[in-house]
Amino acid sequence: MTIKELKDKCDKWYGNILEVYEVVGEYEFYIEGLNQCLKIKVLKYHNGYYRGSANLRAGGYKDVDHYDSKEMALERALVGFLDNYKNGGKVSEEEDW
Repeated sequence: MTIKELKDKCDKWYGNILEVYEVVGEYEFYIEGLNQCLKIKVLKYHNGYYRGSANLRAGGYKDVDHYDSKEMALERALVGFLDNYKNGGKVSEEEDW
């Protein structure tokens, strides 16, 4: 069953399901100078788009855009974090990761 089929089935049974996604990858990055492991989950949504979700934020950055590929979603989440971390952004844990 695809994610879209699951969403459609749930919509019929329960009502309007706002968001359905599948975790299609989880990656860990150990970054020099950072005493925590940066973890990024790549999520595939029912509409076929992907988003990278990091367990840490740097300078308040959170990538909420959707991409056509899981590779791009992973890259944008990682680069966004690193750019803000490199520029002195305060690192905090993501509450809903």
